[in-house]
Amino acid sequence: MRKILTAAIVFTLAIGLGIGLATVSASKVQAKPNDCLLTITPYYYCIDSPRCHGAGEQFCYECRGRDVYGEPCLCTRIGCMIP
Repeated sequence: MRKILTAAIVFTLAIGLGIGLATVSASKVQAKPNDCLLTITPYYYCIDSPRCHGAGEQFCYECRGRDVYGEPCLCTRIGCMIP
């Protein structure tokens, strides 16, 4: 009887924790469409990053398209380079 009660309590807590985490993390997610408009040739998308230590280096990605908002999509990490 004690094992069944313990299992029921653990199950209830696990479900409650899962629902609580899903509720908290869902508010941080932005809904975006999955449409990626492919470009004819791949292009580099570079951003400033503290991971790059050289003068003028940026962290770059090679991207193959843009979404409907103009953001890069289908990108592959390349690493630090001078664009």
